Amino acid sequence: MGMVAPQQRIASAYFVVYGKYGDVTRYAETRGVCRQYVYREASWLKQVLIQQEQWQTRIRELEQRQAELEQRLARAVVIDEEKQAEVATVGQACGVSLRQCRQVLDVLLPGQVLSRAELGRRTQAAGKKAGKLLAVLDELARQQVREAAADEIYVKDPVLMIVEPESLCWITGQLSEAVTGTAWSNAFNVLPNLEQVTRDGGSGLHKGVALTNAERLERDDKPVTDQGDHFHAFWDAGVGLRKAREQTRQLLVKAEAAAKEVSACARQGTTEQAAATRARHAWERAEKAMDRLSAR
Repeated sequence: MGMVAPQQRIASAYFVVYGKYGDVTRYAETRGVCRQYVYREASWLKQVLIQQEQWQTRIRELEQRQAELEQRLARAVVIDEEKQAEVATVGQACGVSLRQCRQVLDVLLPGQVLSRAELGRRTQAAGKKAGKLLAVLDELARQQVREAAADEIYVKDPVLMIVEPESLCWITGQLSEAVTGTAWSNAFNVLPNLEQVTRDGGSGLHKGVALTNAERLERDDKPVTDQGDHFHAFWDAGVGLRKAREQTRQLLVKAEAAAKEVSACARQGTTEQAAATRARHAWERAEKAMDRLSAR
């Protein structure tokens, strides 16, 4: 019956939709049913087909929605408490304050971000955990340093900074009570293969390199090359050059004016002695300024 009934309904729909005049009546008589029964079966089949079409449309919509959600999921990042702490830790490592890290997180999770105090506790814990690994990495990195660029920066206390110039690897970032030669010498002594220090003109750095070299000479080791950094040299020289160039220009203008005064005296037939003396002195001052400019 389960197989026959659908076939009969399909037949009823066929005669209703495609049959000629009188076919529905003859088909109903053949089955022993009334014409209205045939029409009801055809209507039922029509509704089933409409419903199936709707289901197929809904299935296609859901499949498309699923594909879109899977694509979004592949790019999604779950910003839970652990991820918030990770963002704050990386931000702190890059020099971004906790307040700024929290502001960025609040854009992504309005009203759901950990407090600044909690972020601080978690970043501090991450720093202590990383410190154990850094001790191992520092030991390996220090062996590779041949040249070091050194300087100090100031927070609440001075920080002795050493960077390997070629790789820009941050070798040392050590808090110090004072910027002294001894403090810098201790920082250089942990770099066993150091060959050159590039530095500014600070007295503490100068003494630090000198102390390191004195200790190396006592051990019959090769001293470290003490190299002034180019930045400060070019900066200071640039300021000095601009000043010397302006002074030279002004003296040349005065010398030319004095020379014109001598020419004017000659044209007017007046004595030239005083004007010539002034011109000679003006040119002497201008020539000396040119010599100083050339020397710089």
